[in-house]
Order: sequence, then C-alpha cells, then structure tokens
Amino acid sequence: VVFSPFSVQTALALAYMGADGTTAAEMAQGLHFEDDVDAVADNHKSLFDHHAQHGSVKIANKIYLANGFNVKPTFMQLAAEKFYSAAENIDTSDGASAARTINSWVESQTNDKIKDLVQPSDVQDSVSVLVNAVHFKADWMIKFKKTDTRSKPFWLSNSQSKSVDMMSQDSTFGYGEFDDFKALRMLYKNTDLSLVVILPNEREGLRQVEPRFWEEEADIMALLGQLQMSRTHVELPKFKIEFEAKLKPTLTQMGMGTMFTERADFSKLTSARIAVGDVIHKAVIEVDEKGTEAAAATALVFKLTAGMPPPPPQKQFVADHPF
Repeated sequence: VVFSPFSVQTALALAYMGADGTTAAEMAQGLHFEDDVDAVADNHKSLFDHHAQHGSVKIANKIYLANGFNVKPTFMQLAAEKFYSAAENIDTSDGASAARTINSWVESQTNDKIKDLVQPSDVQDSVSVLVNAVHFKADWMIKFKKTDTRSKPFWLSNSQSKSVDMMSQDSTFGYGEFDDFKALRMLYKNTDLSLVVILPNEREGLRQVEPRFWEEEADIMALLGQLQMSRTHVELPKFKIEFEAKLKPTLTQMGMGTMFTERADFSKLTSARIAVGDVIHKAVIEVDEKGTEAAAATALVFKLTAGMPPPPPQKQFVADHPF
C-alpha cells in the first residue's frame, strides 16, 4: 500500500475552509486541525511556499464547479490566496466529459503518473470537485550503480520468496538499530526530503512493527534523531507500487462521517445544501538506481444532498413501562 497523507489532507483542508458546525468540528478533530480556519489556511500556504522553493516537489490544487453552481466569494478568495487554487467551470451533466477534463489536469500535474483518478460515475451531476495533485522527483544524494544491481530473492514470508532486481552499494547513511527493527535514511539531492526505510529484524515481523507507527507510539522525527551516520552495506529492491482507494469508509471511521450525509454543513462554501459524495485517492511511487519519482492525487466530490442516500431509519426507545 502506498498513499499520500499530505494529498488527502490538503484536499480535505480546502473543504474544511467551507465547513461549519458539526461538520467542521469533526474535520478539525479527525485531521488534528486548529479551530482557527485562518491558521489552518496559513499553515498550508507556508507548506506550499516552502516546497515551491524546491524543484523536486510540485503541488497543485484546482476547484471544478458545475455550470451554474454558485460558490461564496469569501471561500473562493481564501482558496486562491492560501491554497493557490484556480477555479474552472465544467458540465457535470456529462460525466464522461467532466472526468476527462479533471483527469487531464491531474496527468499534467503529475508527469502522467496518475491517470484516470475519477470515473464518469464519480462526478456525474456533482456540483463541485476539489482536486489536489502532488508530484515528487529527485535523485539520490548517493546513487546506486546499475552494474551492481543483481537478481536476488525478496522474502515474502519465512518460506516464500520472489526474484527481484536488488540494488546494492556501500556508502555512509543515517543508520540505527532498535529492539525489533533497523532504520535507514537515504538523502536526496537539492531537497530536505529523504526516504526512511524501516526494516523488521524478522522476515515476518512487519505486522508487529508497523502498528506502532500508525498509532504514533513511535515518533518518526524522534527516531530520525537517533540515527547515526555510519558506513553501511545497503541492498534495496527496485520497485514500483500503485494504489487507489475511495476513502469514505475510512474517513467515517475516523469520526468525519457527517460530511457524507444530509446533515453536512458547508455553508461557508455555498448557500446550497451539499455533502461530500466521496473522496478518491490515487498514489504511485517508483524507486530505482537513480532516485525516486512519486505522485498522488485526491478528488473530493460534492453533490447536492437531495441526491444523497437517505439516513438510516431512526430507532425507537420509549421507556413508558417498567424497566
């Protein structure tokens, strides 16, 4: 699995600018945002400005609006000034045409790495689609030599392996040994970003090591502070991983379910009654001897609440007899 929390968060942050009431409160809690919308907007602007100074990272936001759909000027101004987001009108009554327009823009912003982010059925009769695209490409500070790449086994379990192209080099990297895993930090040229690889000591140890990072028991930044520059023999497979998902179930599980229902409140975005139909995410990463190229895109689709599925029937609990 590969995904970009930054891309997902950015698309949701843009929607958060238009949220109010319970919807905004849930989004703030689920995304660990401040209650101050202006502060959230300023923080994102600072991130965009920082990465704009480094050619390795490209971030773009776009707002697509159905013809005739009105958005409040205050939201559009905030989106333009803080998220550098342009707006474009599209005909969402023609889902195929709308999808082509959106997908073409995403491809252009991700060096053609992300294709077909949305399907016609995703955007058919939508009123707005907020889109974020991120592209990263950088060379290793210390490149691998192609002549040192060999076919070697990659162990899927204690007994099962597959042959992969394994890169190899002896150089100085940030390295650390911990109770049940090793960590390696590999730097890129012309950027402050790096690749951190967490390698369990046991072939089947990932399930035990991985949860602590999701649950924030282990702080990545604290871990990086414990790495020491060491002469290290590194073997790393060349790989390409792609992933796509619709995030409505996940975001609902994270406590942000109201924005997908008729109770959604995006009154700072528009006077119309709208809700999020779904949040669609796609990501890809490719690692080879030269460096890394990665891309991700997220589309947040708004629809009129009249087109939303009805809420589940209300349960009845009337204590009008002995209990």
